Parts: sequence; C-alpha cells; structure tokens
Amino acid sequence: IDQNGLLECIPNTAQQIYTVDCRVTDYSNISDSKQLLLSSGITAQLKLHAGNDTIIDKGEDVRADLVLSNLSANTFTNVQSVINISDTFITLTDSVEIIAGISPYAKLIIPDAFRFSISPDAIDGQNFIINVHCISDLMMWKNSIPARINSSMLKSNELKCTKPNNELLLPGEAGTLRYTISNIGHSKSTGIQAEIVIISNEMELISPSSQSVGFIQPGQIAAMDFQVKVSDSILLGTQIPVRVKVTEASKIILSDTFYIRIGKIPVMVIDLDIKHESAPVIYQQINELGYLAEKVSEITPQLNESQSVFLCLGKFSERYILSYTEGRLLTDYLDQGGNLYIESLNFWRDDLKTSLQPRFNVLTKNKFHKYDTLSGAEGTFVNGLNFLNGGYEISMYYLNPIGN
Repeated sequence: IDQNGLLECIPNTAQQIYTVDCRVTDYSNISDSKQLLLSSGITAQLKLHAGNDTIIDKGEDVRADLVLSNLSANTFTNVQSVINISDTFITLTDSVEIIAGISPYAKLIIPDAFRFSISPDAIDGQNFIINVHCISDLMMWKNSIPARINSSMLKSNELKCTKPNNELLLPGEAGTLRYTISNIGHSKSTGIQAEIVIISNEMELISPSSQSVGFIQPGQIAAMDFQVKVSDSILLGTQIPVRVKVTEASKIILSDTFYIRIGKIPVMVIDLDIKHESAPVIYQQINELGYLAEKVSEITPQLNESQSVFLCLGKFSERYILSYTEGRLLTDYLDQGGNLYIESLNFWRDDLKTSLQPRFNVLTKNKFHKYDTLSGAEGTFVNGLNFLNGGYEISMYYLNPIGN
C-alpha cells in the first residue's frame, strides 16, 4: 500500500472475491477498521433479515438482500446469482436471482433476493457458510459469507426444599420443592413446562405435577414450585428420587433425576484412608446396629445433611492429609451442631494444621512405650473393649485433654 492509499495485489484466481481487513491508526493510537472486498469484476454481499432483526434464531425464515458492486470499467449483462448452504438445519426456498445487467462502477441492491428457513431443532452456536456465485457470460465470481444460528439451550439446575437456612424436610412435614432451570443459549426459549414424578410412596405431591413458564430469556433463570407431603413413618436420612421432565413447545428437551433427603442421615462415614482399613468395618457395624448410614470418599458441603460423621484418614505414608479447605468445611459442620469422630495416627501431631485440630482440645505427648493392652475409656463408645498389643516396643504419642 502506498502513501496515497493505493493497495496493489495479485489474486490467486480471477474468480474469487477476496476480503481485505484494513485498519488505520493515527499518532494518538486512535484507529478504525473496515473489511473491503476485492474482485476482478463483481463483488457480492448479503444483508440478512430474520424476523425483526438480523440475528438468525432457530425456527425463523430468513430473507437476504443481494448487494452487487461492479468494480471494473466493464458492463456485465445477464448476471445470475446463486446461493448454496450445506447444513442439515437449513432449507433453501429461493436460491437464484437474475438481473439484466450492471454498469461499470455501479452498485445494485436487490431486496429479498434469497430466502431460507432454519429448523426449530437447530443447535445453538451452529456456524454455517453461505456460498454466493455470480455468473455473467463465461465469467464467474465467488464469495463465502459466514453466518451463525442462535438457539435456546436449557440447563437443569436443582430441585431443593425452600425451607430457610438449607434445612431439610422432616417426616410428616409438608413443604415446597423449587425446581430451577436456566437458559444458557443465545435465543429466547418459549413454552417451557416442567413435570415432576416422585418415585417413592414416602412422599406425595399435593399440587399439580406440572408447572409452566411463558419464556426464558438468554442468561435468565426460571423457578417452578411444587408442594409435597412427607410420610411420618419414613426413616431419617432417606433420599427420595424425583424425576423431572422439561418440554419446550411440547417437545421433550431434557430430563433429570434429583434426590431429596428427608431429615439428616444419622451417620456418614468418610473413607479417605488409602488402604480403606477401618471405614468399611465401621460402616458395616453401624448398619448392623440398625442405623441408616452413608459411606463416601470425599469431604463436601453435603456432610451438613448428616447428624454424625466418622472420618477415617489412615496412617503413616498411606494416610490422607486434610487440606485447609477440608478442615474449614469440617469446622463449619461442627459449628452447625454436627458430631465428628476422627480416626487417625498422624492428624494430631504431624499433619497440616487446619482450623479443625484446635476444636478437639487436645495436645500431643510423645513416649517410647511397650504396652500390653488398650482398654476402652469409661463413658465412651469403646467402653468395655480391650485390645491386645502383640507387637514390639514403639514410639507412641498420647492425646492429653486441655481445658474443660
């Protein structure tokens, strides 16, 4: 490009319409840009109309104005323009436009030259290419114009009880289950209906099983409430499966299954021991005592749905070391009235210090010792149990209680 703005280039083919991105910047770093078309003869552009705007949504009929420019000193007659789109979600309804001719350096705009329709099932963010061929006598110019389809995309979020402070429904209680769904697509979703089915005799719907919303705009969340009643004979901690089916314009879009816990489960056993030595036995013993229990392998906020937690961390190099975040979750659980039992050899003395250790009010004291028998302390759940040591003298540390 020279000082007068003249750009010289050699095209690879005389049939191609080339796009050139140009940007001009001044000494104050203020700039502007524009995309220009280069051709040996005719350039072809499209101006799309979809509904009341230029944004192509699923289910719409699209009209395209054809803009022809003759960049040469020649007159072209009997110009035939044809578009082609190769996409399973698009149907061409008018793909050919013929004009008598175009004069040198002239520009013509032919309104509604082409038409095509978008399938209602089109996928959000689907890109496609509109190929335009202009033919006059034995000459042809080609241009490829990118476009994009917008569609709604619904995401199932959650189904949960609306009681304050994340409280759970209790046996014999009536309450509200709120289902939320969001539109993470780029087009409005209309005619949304959610239907729930409770897969248990322990909870019943006391409101209609279907709720509707007229539409959900992109980026918005919609909520639908369902009234339920819980059986008074259900065990604490029972999880009730609830299936949700969502339709858009009477067509099934998605389905999901949620589990509603009724009251806090009596015991959760968290097995983080690499060798899984104690947790399976503890879990089995609790079940044999007739208590409802769950065994999991990670620490999550879900532990707040349990009355008591047994945490097994393992020992020596095969132990699990709690992180600061996990220690904070367990400390918060205690602050909310939870009960926590920890089985670990190294947690009290050697492991990373978190907010959890001080809650147990113990200090460690080392001693080399050969012991014969460990006896369960009176007043604890191991009261009356004795454990014989058949090993060697070992280095052992004690947990000394502090405070009251």
